[in-house]
Amino acid sequence: MLSLEQCCGSDFLTGKWIQKAVLVAKTCYQFSDQPSVAVAISGLPQSYARQWKIFEAPAYTKIPLEIIFCKDLSRMPKTATRCLSGNYKSLPWKLTVSENSQGEPERIFFYAPYFMSFLGLRIALLPYLKRRIAAAGGFSMLGAAFHYRRKNVILCGGPGAGKTRLLLEAVARGAEFLGDNELAVSGEGKIWGLFRDIELRFATARDTIFWQKLRGRQQWHLRFYRWISSVSGHKISFNVLIHPRELGIDEGTGGPEGKAVFVYLNGDGPKMNIPAETIVQGLADYERGYRKMFGGLIYPESFFQMAARNLAAFANRSGCWQLPSKSTVDEIFEIISRD
Repeated sequence: MLSLEQCCGSDFLTGKWIQKAVLVAKTCYQFSDQPSVAVAISGLPQSYARQWKIFEAPAYTKIPLEIIFCKDLSRMPKTATRCLSGNYKSLPWKLTVSENSQGEPERIFFYAPYFMSFLGLRIALLPYLKRRIAAAGGFSMLGAAFHYRRKNVILCGGPGAGKTRLLLEAVARGAEFLGDNELAVSGEGKIWGLFRDIELRFATARDTIFWQKLRGRQQWHLRFYRWISSVSGHKISFNVLIHPRELGIDEGTGGPEGKAVFVYLNGDGPKMNIPAETIVQGLADYERGYRKMFGGLIYPESFFQMAARNLAAFANRSGCWQLPSKSTVDEIFEIISRD
């Protein structure tokens, strides 16, 4: 496997979003026998120059995907293999996709009048990564993960279920951080956070030992975002993205290969063993909503079904539990000790 510097060059290791993009590319190296999955990104406004730069594969390797950001709709190509437009939380966007002779995305033109880098990441790059991970025998899912006493633990459930809270509590008790928010899991059981960041809400961080490690501005943002959520009736919500190192947390190594313990946080649901099908259905429900929002153009049904089969095979050889959302990390540690 190529190193991060070999993949993208040390010049690209600056700026928060480019770190995300580079680390995503590194993650896909773990899942693929292809020589490279580096993505060329160009065309963002000058104000984003420090956040996004073109990062290229080594000279001997063909870049499999190019994402081009357009400053206005007039720059979108008039002819393309496929095109799609929509709204993400009332923010309009449009993209066109050109495919190669094998039907793989080769070039994406993307336009959004606001939050272009954020929307491009969610709508263009992330679906492509999901596609590549599924094709290489793995799957991606919404969750949080840590390694404790020789076992990988995947916390899953809907937004606000308590995944990040329990992850931070486990890390404070000596667990190894593996990932938060969007997880990537190889067929062999290695686990990474696709974006390496921890996604914090006020309630998640306030009562942990990590609150004092946040900078004053970060604490202010968390309080302000909680106020916005409250006055909007929880229709509008923002989270703060924090790199683990800012909280004194070491990045994980992916944990050992093999089975894992899934913990499904389900409201007031009782503590119980659950079948693997429940975990697979949870992924299906979330991913179908995601694909419906973005049209499934880059991450179509066939690759989604491939990811679901990969998850089912992995979950069937792992332990699967349901816990109430307000469970403690001690309850999870108890499950680990006897699973």
